[in-house]
Amino acid sequence: MIIGMTLAMMSPFAVPLGRAVARATLWWHAPAAVAMALLAFLGIWSLAAAGMHLIGEALALVITPTGAIALLTTGCIAAQIGHRRLRLISTCQVSQPIYQDQHVRGAARWSGVAAARCIRACAVPMTLAAVQPSLAGFTAVAALLWVERFAGRPQLRLLLALGYLTIGVAMLAAMGSVAAGRHLGHH
Repeated sequence: MIIGMTLAMMSPFAVPLGRAVARATLWWHAPAAVAMALLAFLGIWSLAAAGMHLIGEALALVITPTGAIALLTTGCIAAQIGHRRLRLISTCQVSQPIYQDQHVRGAARWSGVAAARCIRACAVPMTLAAVQPSLAGFTAVAALLWVERFAGRPQLRLLLALGYLTIGVAMLAAMGSVAAGRHLGHH
């Protein structure tokens, strides 16, 4: 489920990458280069999603699910307040050269670098979504990541931090209502 939701979330981010690879490649090599770029980008994200899920599960086991949500929410807010965040987000869109005789290999390398840069920017919010996986949580995190990636204005950082706070509070509230429902069912 986590990998499927992550692929659905990250597929739109692969479109600009595919377009850039197509423009940087000779037209007769473009279909193979674009296919390789998209497969590599989404494949790396699949592995990263599995890793983020394992990290989220491990945090929930070590410091409780409530503690994991609080820690990751704090990390998301701190990232928004920090000054390096805009630079980190902007590196997701940096292109790589594709050499004349290495279209497919160059496309794979380009998408690997792009995926690694984006994973660095998205790891904490995605791990937050993985701690308590739900369609609503993934949708909310995806919406904030989209705004951050495509609007990328310093003025939005406080609103994005408040958005992550809202997601964390909603996750904690949902955990509380589930726990209360279980408790009521035992009486």
